Amino acid sequence: MAKDQLIYLHTTKEQHMTNLEMAKQNISKRIDYFTKEAIKQGYGERISQNTMNYVYGLKEALEMIEWAELESDV
Repeated sequence: MAKDQLIYLHTTKEQHMTNLEMAKQNISKRIDYFTKEAIKQGYGERISQNTMNYVYGLKEALEMIEWAELESDV
């Protein structure tokens, strides 16, 4: 493989990892925000099912990214 191809592959992998990190941060921020919003509704009131489904979906997405990272390290 030519040197410039190796540099491209290395750069692409670094960018890919950066995108993964950005996705993880974005999802984590959304989880925090919607969890705080749900808590603001009060413990005595029913928390919106849509809000909780959204939080659970975000948590699943974050877990999928983390598993993908672990598998790519192997």
